[in-house]
Amino acid sequence: MYRKLTAFLYIMIVFVILILSGSFSEIAFQMNVSMLGAQIIYNLLNVVCVYTAVFLVAKYVMKEKPDMMYLGGPKPQKLWCMIAVLIPSLIMGFYLLFTKGNFANGNFEKDTMIDIIVSDILGLGIRAALVEEILFRGVVFHVLQKSFGNRWALFGTGIVYTIPQLLLTYTAKWTGKMLLFIATYIAGTALLLVTYESGSIWSAVVIHAIYNIFSGDSQIFHIDTEQNFPFIFSYTLESDSVLIGGLSGVDAMQTALPAIVGFLVIGGVALIRIKRNLHKA
Repeated sequence: MYRKLTAFLYIMIVFVILILSGSFSEIAFQMNVSMLGAQIIYNLLNVVCVYTAVFLVAKYVMKEKPDMMYLGGPKPQKLWCMIAVLIPSLIMGFYLLFTKGNFANGNFEKDTMIDIIVSDILGLGIRAALVEEILFRGVVFHVLQKSFGNRWALFGTGIVYTIPQLLLTYTAKWTGKMLLFIATYIAGTALLLVTYESGSIWSAVVIHAIYNIFSGDSQIFHIDTEQNFPFIFSYTLESDSVLIGGLSGVDAMQTALPAIVGFLVIGGVALIRIKRNLHKA
């Protein structure tokens, strides 16, 4: 019982780290630097704060090494790196080739384009992937594994991961919340299976980062039924189907069927490899 209560305490610490590191990193936007410089400082500071906090908690509170929480080796595997590129490419290809829509160029000035590209690559891509993988597929999965075993840890980590996604995303309809929950849970569990199979978070980090940048939810190339924000390239869908267009304005492509299928494929490949490794053992 003590170990289970401790696991919930550590999960609360994870949420505190997530919130406080983000708030503290916002000092970057109060510095006397350009917006581009502020974005770079914010993203780097956020990752450093999260990793430092996890390292200190692991060493002085949990009495464990970060490597035990999937934060050490091995490095990203070639197979997962290839899948990381393949899945968002197939998603974009599906929309461009098989759905009706209008392609548009934002025609921004050079400085604005650089700001958007840096923001998406560093923020939406690298920072988001590192922070979420370290905290959820790293720390949360590890503490749940120790307290509840592998199966419950796989299930529970997916639930814990969806909590901030639901809290930070506004959609009034309960059907929208349910779709967001399902899509987020599937994506998080697929990345968790990759972490478990590969032995570290780093393959999942690569998949997560590349997906975020190139799947159609970024400002570099945005796919949606409505375009409410500035984007370098956009593809506005004519279809009003939620299965195709997802929840408009709520990381639409993440909640659409192609992305859900993509992460199901990732999770399926990971499961096959896990079972194969068990048979070899």
